[in-house]
Amino acid sequence: MLNYENFMNTILKLQNCLKISRVLDRELVSKIDMIARPRAGIAIGVAMWACSAFKNRTLGYSDILYVQRRLILFLSSMDKNELNVVRNLLELLPQKFGLDIHTVASRCFIDHNALMWVFQTINFLKESYEYAMQGAKPEEPLRKDRRLCMNQPEMLPPARPNSDVYMDLIVKALINDEDVSRDPVLNDIAEVINDRFVKGTMNECDMAAAALIAIIISRRLKDRVVCAEPCVNIEAYARRLYNDLTALGADPERSEIYELYLQLLSRASLI
Repeated sequence: MLNYENFMNTILKLQNCLKISRVLDRELVSKIDMIARPRAGIAIGVAMWACSAFKNRTLGYSDILYVQRRLILFLSSMDKNELNVVRNLLELLPQKFGLDIHTVASRCFIDHNALMWVFQTINFLKESYEYAMQGAKPEEPLRKDRRLCMNQPEMLPPARPNSDVYMDLIVKALINDEDVSRDPVLNDIAEVINDRFVKGTMNECDMAAAALIAIIISRRLKDRVVCAEPCVNIEAYARRLYNDLTALGADPERSEIYELYLQLLSRASLI
C-alpha cells in the first residue's frame, strides 16, 4: 500500500542496508526526521500522490508542472532543518552510488515495486528542490480544482506530534478561502477557530473538534473545494489530524468548539 509509513520504512531499510554494505558511511535520514519535520513530510506525500496520479492518468503533464511549481513555493518557505531532510533524501538515489533499482532491491531484500515508488517520489522532489534552492518563486496560485488537491491522508506524515503545523495549514486555508468568507456562518466559525489558534489556547480536544468542522465544511461545499498549502484538500489534513488525535484519546466532545460543529450539522442550507 502506498502510504507515508511504508515510504518511511522503505527509506530506513534502504539506508540501513547501504550502511551495512559500506556504501554509506553515515546516517542521512532518521525516523525522527521523517516524523518531526512535517513540512518535509508533506512535500514527500504530495510528490508520492503526484507520481501515483500521473501513472493512473488522473493528472496530465501540465498538472504535474503545476504541482511541481506549488512544491517549489512550499519548499522555499521551509526552514533549514526541514530542507535538510529533503536534501538528504536526494543522496539516497541509486545513481549516487552507481547502482540501479534492480541491484539495490536484490541486495537489500526490498520489494522492487516499493523501492521504485520511493525513488520516483524522490526524483519528483529533486527538481522542485533544486529550483527552490536557486531562489525560484514561480507565480502559481492555488487552484480550486478538486482533481489538483491531494486528498489522501494516508500519504501525509503523522499529525499528533505535528498538530500545530496541521492546524496552521487548516486555519489559513479556511480564513483565505473565498467560499468560506462569503458564507457568514462559516466565516464566523473560521474566525473563532483562528482566534483560538493564534492565542495558543487550543488543546488536542479543541484541535480534534476543529478538524471535524473542517471535514464537514469540505464535504458540504459539494462541488467546491478548500485547498490548502501546498496543494492538499483541507479534508486530508483534517482527517489525518482527527484520526491521529482521537486514536490516542482526544475527545472533540469535551471542547467548546464542538458546539460549532453541532451548529453546522443543524444548518438546513448545508444538508
